[in-house]
Amino acid sequence: AREGSVQFPVVRDGIETGRVQADDGSGDAELLFGWENATERVPLTTVDVLVRDAGAFDVDYLSVDTEGNDVRVLYGAIHTLPRVRVLEFEVQHWAGNWRHSSLQNALDLLDNIGFTCYWPANSGALLRLTGCWHALYHTKPYRNWQNVLCANRLASPRAARLLEREAAA
Repeated sequence: AREGSVQFPVVRDGIETGRVQADDGSGDAELLFGWENATERVPLTTVDVLVRDAGAFDVDYLSVDTEGNDVRVLYGAIHTLPRVRVLEFEVQHWAGNWRHSSLQNALDLLDNIGFTCYWPANSGALLRLTGCWHALYHTKPYRNWQNVLCANRLASPRAARLLEREAAA
């Protein structure tokens, strides 16, 4: 995770028609889904830099949805994450950096920082992931996209207790 810039598609507001593949270090990104749209170079930064420049200390809620590059965003927030109370990120096993990283590794990293993570199931239940990993989670149907919800046990013990109670229900 680093600062720089990336070519990004120009699309109408509210349209999500593809994704930008994280660059290979050259400063250019692969545009997926056959872009016919124009692109423009936009700044690229990290959560750590954004939080530092904003003068923020604590972060109540961090939501990450970067179409397959969420794991890179997490590493770009490594100094901020201990001060994040609740974190939500998206996993797309087939897209972006998730193709080269595993959810299990991300969960281990987050557990070491103090997070307990859950899958919000379609049924409305919370399924605990931290400390409950099973190899089955790398197989279908688990390899679809899904969001992961995490509470920081150290920065927000109350949120962590609430999620744990909900998962146990």
